[in-house]
Amino acid sequence: MRTRDPDIRQRILDSAGELFNEHGYRAVGVELVLEKSGFAKATLYRHFKGKDALVAAYLARHGESHLAWLKQSVERAKGSKLVAIFDALEKWFKSPDFYGCSFIHAVSEYPDPEHEVRKTVDAVMNAMQDWLTELATEEKLKQPGARARQFLLLIEGAKLRAEATRSHAPARDAKVVAQALLDASR
Repeated sequence: MRTRDPDIRQRILDSAGELFNEHGYRAVGVELVLEKSGFAKATLYRHFKGKDALVAAYLARHGESHLAWLKQSVERAKGSKLVAIFDALEKWFKSPDFYGCSFIHAVSEYPDPEHEVRKTVDAVMNAMQDWLTELATEEKLKQPGARARQFLLLIEGAKLRAEATRSHAPARDAKVVAQALLDASR
């Protein structure tokens, strides 16, 4: 039995991710991923049971790296880390790497909440909410779970508006709302 090479898996995920970001999940077929990655169909299927599993694996990996990036971005923030999130988002929205939110895109392309891709998105959003709850608890906010849900709503709304407007202004606008929410929650 052949073993799975993690480097090959990562290269396939990298190629697929670039294509998903450029064209969407449903528009990208396995053949296009194979062409971009340079691997044979058998290699892809040795690492992923199908295209939906590939999409879910990409989103899980992207969710981990996105959350790690946010955590690192606010690690040394002066003042509230919850508010500093919006400074990090503004930098991202200004970057040429901003193509919108992979998770919002996935939800629109995979509306069935029982689909493995949607379950992956839900897991990523739950991890984000758990982290926001930790921050709200550290900052001694009333009802930290409720505040975390509200901050998550602000974050996701800012991402959607930034994509729609091709502007970084939604991060600044959301930061003002975040500060008001923070002030009202103490």
